[in-house]
Amino acid sequence: MLKTIVIGLDHSDLSEQVIQALQEIPLQPSTKIVLSHVVSPIDDNSELAADHPHTDFEPLPYRNVEKQLQSYQATLPCASEIEIVSGDPAEEIVRLAKIHQAD
Repeated sequence: MLKTIVIGLDHSDLSEQVIQALQEIPLQPSTKIVLSHVVSPIDDNSELAADHPHTDFEPLPYRNVEKQLQSYQATLPCASEIEIVSGDPAEEIVRLAKIHQAD
């Protein structure tokens, strides 16, 4: 029996498929699902033009990501949490799996 599942999601169509697949797995009411998204850190060495505003530049798009994860969370049949972190996706998902003692 799976007690804790950590799932890394992004803005791709594959995320929708993962959520649909979760709904087909027979989960126990005691199962906890951690929906995670890793935001790539801003490259401090990148150069942006300083002579005009950067309206399309959003360094931490946490709010939009959070809304998407909350919409996924509402469809889940068991307890869940949301984790939004910054860093290398592979490293951060493994770190979250260890923190939450994922199966």
